[in-house]
Amino acid sequence: MDKSLRFIGIDPSMRLNGLGMAMICDGMVHTTRYRSLAIFAKDVLSWSPDNCFVVVEDSSLQNITFRRHTNNVSKISRNVGMNQAASRFIIDWLAMHDFDVTGISPQDKGKKWLPEYGLKVMEGFGLKMSNKRWTQDEVDAFQLSLISKHRYEQRTKLRDVHFA
Repeated sequence: MDKSLRFIGIDPSMRLNGLGMAMICDGMVHTTRYRSLAIFAKDVLSWSPDNCFVVVEDSSLQNITFRRHTNNVSKISRNVGMNQAASRFIIDWLAMHDFDVTGISPQDKGKKWLPEYGLKVMEGFGLKMSNKRWTQDEVDAFQLSLISKHRYEQRTKLRDVHFA
């Protein structure tokens, strides 16, 4: 079995095709959009927890409502609640299957990147993209996968210093 390290970012959403995942592995960035939370949960069963480091955007960690496209308060609240549930399910599902998983708030993720900016960042890190095009959900997931990689590298440095 391939033991290459995989740094995974997940941007949960309950809308159709809205759950974005990005994985950095061997200098490549692979992105996927899942049609549903159930399909994602089934796919995770094929992953190996031994070499995956996952960061999930967890909107339940931030007490704010984002108003982007509507002023309908009940619709906003319903969408926020659904996404918070998706975030918590993904984190719990991965932890239950022994993955190294961390949830971070949208604020800790940082400012939203446009796809063009994400490509420039990718280029700056010397990474190549396996897909030709990507969605905003996949860009957000890529941002999270870089955070996963950075956290792993920081943890490795601390461990090396501690045991040196």
